[in-house]
Amino acid sequence: MTQNTIMPLPVRIVTDSPASEKLNFSFDTYADTLSGLVASRDNATPFATGIFGPWGTGKTTLMKAMKARLDSDALSEPRRYRRCKTVWFQAWKHNTQEEILSALIEAIFKAMAADGFFSLARAKIDTVIKRFDKSAIFASISRLVTGVDVSEFFSELAYKEKLGSIETFQKFFDDLIWTFLNWRFKLTGQEKPDDKMGAMVIFIDDLDRCHHNRIIQVLETIKLYMDRCGYIFVLGACAENIRKALFKEYGPQDASGFFDKIVQVRFTLPRIFPDEFLGLIEDAGCDICNAQDFKADLPMIMPAFGYNPRRLKHFINSLNLLSGLLQKMNVQIGFDNVLAWGVFTYVFGDVAVDIKDNPDHLFALRKQIAKLSDTFEKLPAWQLDQEQLSAENVPEFLHPYLLQPYLSEILMRIDITAEQLCCLQTLSDAVFPFQEQQTFK
Repeated sequence: MTQNTIMPLPVRIVTDSPASEKLNFSFDTYADTLSGLVASRDNATPFATGIFGPWGTGKTTLMKAMKARLDSDALSEPRRYRRCKTVWFQAWKHNTQEEILSALIEAIFKAMAADGFFSLARAKIDTVIKRFDKSAIFASISRLVTGVDVSEFFSELAYKEKLGSIETFQKFFDDLIWTFLNWRFKLTGQEKPDDKMGAMVIFIDDLDRCHHNRIIQVLETIKLYMDRCGYIFVLGACAENIRKALFKEYGPQDASGFFDKIVQVRFTLPRIFPDEFLGLIEDAGCDICNAQDFKADLPMIMPAFGYNPRRLKHFINSLNLLSGLLQKMNVQIGFDNVLAWGVFTYVFGDVAVDIKDNPDHLFALRKQIAKLSDTFEKLPAWQLDQEQLSAENVPEFLHPYLLQPYLSEILMRIDITAEQLCCLQTLSDAVFPFQEQQTFK
């Protein structure tokens, strides 16, 4: 690096990871209510809860917040809440139903190991092994009490895909689950599962990432547990994707019945009001922008983004990157102009493409908007109709632009030269994903 090299300020980005601490958009309320529903002693098991919403709306964030509450002492009042043991299961990584069931059992075993359960249950496992000492599977399981890694154990288990169909193992597994949930051994063989005391809560996120065949296999696997006391499933998915998979497999009539039988509680993430996104922008901690800079534009930005938090994060990252590139190129364009250009590019994507092909249109539009604003002081330019525009001798090729709500307001904020416009257009192609641009409706 030479002495004359000037490095720009670092470009910050907003992480796309699910929020783990501060929650926006009333998610605290949702997480408190739903985790309380899961942990309530009065809600008989088994049952499944669906957390539904399109891509990027915060399903994972909400589910992780629920899991954190169930894992903590927040719901520890024994007269109201049962003890919950949680498992996070990524079903999309597995192919066949046998593999999914085996992987689910492995995930539960990992939760047991992390809780130090196998040390407690050593005597229990030894007793069972003596009873079934001719079965190779129990000889293998005995290794778990010696502290062997669960992943290593399952990777060496040649018949792991068959675990769920081995009746002897399933009885043993149910017995282990009972002990894990109650943290004691059965006093007699007649003791039955008591879901008022404890429940196994299995979170299955990103179900809609699966191919439709795998979605069906996951739901069929869950169905196997729908007659077992003590099991609760929390599913995160786009409901439309699940519906399409079920329709394709079972037809429209049977699909609804199958889904209703498995998912008893459904929560669809509500649409987020534009002003609520200010908190997310403030949490982003960007050096070059302030949440209030976005406030006036949020009613336009968020409909174009489908009120999707993830798309807003991507938009902020694109703005930051664009500003960093302009700074490095020593192009002096204020952030107000960069922000207005970003809003224009995303909200009016079709017009932005047209301006790229006809850059003179931008300056012609600004000139006409200024003139119309002087003539019609109390009306925004886009509230004028076709007859008024014709009466004011506005060229016809500008009419489609001027009739679009909010376009005039945005364009008047973009105060740049032809050279700056060329630079912005070139860099916009590099930083703003075209597939995310939408025309305001």
